[in-house]
Amino acid sequence: MGVLCSTLSMKPAKSSSKILLKNKTKHSTDRKYPTQNMANLFFLRVALIISFVFIAPVASTQTPSTGKIPLTSAEAGTSIEVFRKFINQLGSPHGYDDTILIDTSKSSGVSSDGLVSEGQSYGLLLGGTLVSTLKDKPGRESDFKYAVEETLAMFLGWKRLCMLTLLQRDDRFSDSYYKEYISGCDNGKLPCFPHWKFDKAVTKPLELGWATDADEDALLGIILLVRGTASKKHAYPWWDEVARWAFDSVQAFMPLHADFSREESGWLMLKAGSFGGWDCNSPSYHAPAAYKVFRDFSISYPHLSRQPNQVQHRTAQWNMLIRTSYATLLGSQCAENGLVPNWYTAAYPPYEKGTIECQYSGTDGDKFGQEAFRTFWRVALDYIWYPNDTSVDTNFGEYGRFSSEEFLERAVSNLREQYIPGDARSPFATNFDFNNTCLVRSIYPWLYESNFYATLSTALTYPVGNTSAQQSELDSLARRMKLDNASKYYELSWLTISTMTINGDFLAIQDTVTSLGGVLILPPNVVDWKTFIPMFLMPLLPLLWCFRRWLLVRRILAVLCIMTLLNYLCFRTYNLISFEATRWVSVSFFVLELICVTGISQTLLVLWYDVGHVESRRMNNMPLCIREFPTVDVLVPCYGEPMEIIRDTLVAALALDYPAGKVSIYLCDDGKRKELHDMVVSLQRKGAHSLHYVARTKTPGVPHHAKAGNINNCLFNEGCKGEYVVIFDCDMICKPEFLQAVMPHFFKEVNGQWEIDQKLCMVQTPQNFYNIAPQDHLNQHMHGFFKHDMEAWRNMGCAPCCGTGVAFKRAALEEIDGIQYGSITEDFLTSLTLTSRGYKTTYVYENLVEGLAPESLTQFVLQRSRWAGGGLEIFFRSNPLTFKGGLEWKHRIMYFLPGYGTILSVPLLMFLVLISVFVAGDVLFDANWSVMGGDWYSVFTALVTFFSFYITVLVVVNRDLPLHYFPMRLKESGYFAFWFAPLVFKTMFGKKLTFKVTSKEGESERLQDLRFICPHLFISMLYLFVVSVLLYSLVSAPADKLAQKICLLFWSLYFMWQLFPAIHVGLVNPLPGYMNRTGMDAEEKAARQRAISNSLESRYSDRAMDIEPALSPRKKLGSLSFILEEQGGADSIATGISLNVLSKGEPTTGSLPAPEDLNAV
Repeated sequence: MGVLCSTLSMKPAKSSSKILLKNKTKHSTDRKYPTQNMANLFFLRVALIISFVFIAPVASTQTPSTGKIPLTSAEAGTSIEVFRKFINQLGSPHGYDDTILIDTSKSSGVSSDGLVSEGQSYGLLLGGTLVSTLKDKPGRESDFKYAVEETLAMFLGWKRLCMLTLLQRDDRFSDSYYKEYISGCDNGKLPCFPHWKFDKAVTKPLELGWATDADEDALLGIILLVRGTASKKHAYPWWDEVARWAFDSVQAFMPLHADFSREESGWLMLKAGSFGGWDCNSPSYHAPAAYKVFRDFSISYPHLSRQPNQVQHRTAQWNMLIRTSYATLLGSQCAENGLVPNWYTAAYPPYEKGTIECQYSGTDGDKFGQEAFRTFWRVALDYIWYPNDTSVDTNFGEYGRFSSEEFLERAVSNLREQYIPGDARSPFATNFDFNNTCLVRSIYPWLYESNFYATLSTALTYPVGNTSAQQSELDSLARRMKLDNASKYYELSWLTISTMTINGDFLAIQDTVTSLGGVLILPPNVVDWKTFIPMFLMPLLPLLWCFRRWLLVRRILAVLCIMTLLNYLCFRTYNLISFEATRWVSVSFFVLELICVTGISQTLLVLWYDVGHVESRRMNNMPLCIREFPTVDVLVPCYGEPMEIIRDTLVAALALDYPAGKVSIYLCDDGKRKELHDMVVSLQRKGAHSLHYVARTKTPGVPHHAKAGNINNCLFNEGCKGEYVVIFDCDMICKPEFLQAVMPHFFKEVNGQWEIDQKLCMVQTPQNFYNIAPQDHLNQHMHGFFKHDMEAWRNMGCAPCCGTGVAFKRAALEEIDGIQYGSITEDFLTSLTLTSRGYKTTYVYENLVEGLAPESLTQFVLQRSRWAGGGLEIFFRSNPLTFKGGLEWKHRIMYFLPGYGTILSVPLLMFLVLISVFVAGDVLFDANWSVMGGDWYSVFTALVTFFSFYITVLVVVNRDLPLHYFPMRLKESGYFAFWFAPLVFKTMFGKKLTFKVTSKEGESERLQDLRFICPHLFISMLYLFVVSVLLYSLVSAPADKLAQKICLLFWSLYFMWQLFPAIHVGLVNPLPGYMNRTGMDAEEKAARQRAISNSLESRYSDRAMDIEPALSPRKKLGSLSFILEEQGGADSIATGISLNVLSKGEPTTGSLPAPEDLNAV
């Protein structure tokens, strides 16, 4: 999820460049390498995930060094001086602005009649090395700037040569081969590598074909330029294009320069340009260090077209090429003197001794000369950067291990034996022992030229034997190199490269180079297209919709969802690829993803255990006589709520359909208000003798524990003796059949007889609200939770208490000392404690209570924050995973997840905020989002996985719900994150969360609502700006960036969509209760009360009173008809209330009283 990228344009190639290479015969085969077969065993993947994540999460290509430190010398000229000399003598603008081409005509031989790509490649190699060496060096800022500018100018020259190459294509390559492998840079418009020779004016190619040695040196230099400027890339508008060019060049290098004819046998032979391979090769072209850099860079730079299996396959191919290169060097090197020939025909297998059957570039194949001497520098570079590297198997049977150490051991030992320190002009003698067993027959006459002896000196960086003597020899050569006044292109190039080598410049950037390998490498056969089979769940949605009620289908879906998540985590783990400078960001985003994924487990448990609703029961239908009905105490706690709301609740409670004398009602007034006491007394005088008023006395300085303390005071101090206790919030109006529907569930049938279930201690019912707008923007009804989530809790035997509409067994409450303290959501903690004592709790999905939802956004936020805060208190102080008692594992997980789900608001908030900032940075400052840990293929994978999983689960979990409810749960996580995240930190650091009563009248000012949505507004405005710019930029976006822009646009719109409900309610369409905050007149308030009364009428008018046939007489109280039963001359409230208007004892059709009649009660 957290991976984005930007593109930067570069001026049209107003550039030019030159190339130097030898005259070659070129040919090519138009073929494609075979794809690799991938394993599809899921459990193998899981095992590999575990082993790689927990045992070896970082697969580095580097192993500890053996202790041999490469030698360096301080006697040569400084690197910046020799580089300036190289640029000043050979660099030529050729009339192209901001472009430098290396003038290779200042030489002898084939390069004198034109310019060759080899010269440009040497300039890029030198410049890129210097940039990486000087980065972040105090006091060297001006030198670093100079190196960056000159190297960039040489890159533009390289690009110029590629443009000219496009104008004259090589007919030996087919159009498809040319399009797929040769072209690919600059958004696929230019070839990544130029032809090898151009005219002096640099207007057209003179010789077609590619120079392998030039291409690998140039590409290495471009990568070093990218690496050296990565930490400051925002300061360079060209950085993204150059980095992209480097990546595309790496992708194009192997198909262009490798012979795949024996790949199935494990060998990839390097071609000498557009020709050769097994039949004609040059040992000096093999550059194992460069191939390791290419390998690691190709999996470190994200790209849209990169596929996981391609990364794995290409990595294996690079290792195969490195192994083949060392096998070729083994087969061509003379064991007696360590030399290699200019040209060579490889044997099969390549580590066997080959033959001399070809030669090119004007050099004899059997001589150690101008071609061959470069071999020592290329191998020495591998030793300098990758000492004792074991990432590639270079064991060749009976020949043993052969890598940079073995090659240099042979070469340096012989060079040191032939070294004559006193001869300043001839450091190497010519009396090597050449015999018929060696492919090298003689040393080329160029023995005394600077390019020859200087390059051979780089081999002396490998310590052999007496290192002090070798150091002296290296210093002597360094002094000679400092005094050398080479001016010809070839000599000066290698003199400069060698000086920078023995100065330690390449050694200094070892960490920069090898850190490319410090990424999570894909293990074999873990990720392939089969990994994404669960993504195909999306087209199955219509089928799932048809069978969504089948339990088997839902459980199969749960298994598929788990597989989807594991496969996605596997994909993300092994594609956690980023630049070193921002790897911490990539890992951080992955950790956030991991936390969020673990929070989905509750949804999967719901999917598994949601097996349907419990069977509806009624007490009247059970074979029980009235005296067997348990006694029930109904508690209505209140604190400061308006009287009319409390009166509605009491009137409904008095109407409960239950035998007389079996139910008592207690108004638990925590505010000790006289007007409430008077109201209860008034009702008692009119016959409501089962109604009691309880007000506790609060001792100052002693904690009174709010609602929990209020309820416990009534339970233990006020003579409350009922066998069962029912609790209603003072704004919750129960239906008459509440007890008839709830109490049967405390019984169980044993041998045909009904008896009390001693293990069942609680029955919870859903909450419903009659003052919520039909749109329900904030999901106040919580249908999904009460219709499906609670059913899953019930089937696990641990349904939580929701605080109202709940019935408890009194004995169970007494066992745990009543409602629990220690959390502002005392109800949830109470049910957790009861479950830990071995009791069962259950849930009845019947709409038996209805009440008032918060009527302002402020009160809504306070209510949900209180719930969330209570879950957090339980999470941190009474963690269900460690809670003492008899909790089963599934109970612990279910009680653990609500608090953990609130904690998820922190990573969700980080996603919302950080991604908005990063996307804005991408749009405003062209920030390179690709460093955020993955590529755009990863983004696409995340999108498809997310929606295939989430939509499928929501469709099934939220079955039988209105369609408009489906997206609500997707939105909740977004706008709640801003409100819940602060609670997490408050609770984590022990700050007390105070209890807040939810006001039902909504007296808060609208400005309070706006205060709660300020963060949502700010982030939405930021996303709105981003969306506007993205829509504008889509018109001119390059083809390769179009998908990225669309992905950015999608995520921006998705996050805005998540924040929309809170903003909409706060600004445009406030909750229905908001009208109270704008000042209602008396008529409006009366109309509102009539609406509530009509709602009551619609629920009760169809009730018939038939509890006892001899119930009499009926006494009319105002317009409410209470049914009374005489008991010893005393009237008592019997079983219920009929909301029909009664006349002479007979029911007639009528309507509920007007508000003024209710006030008269």
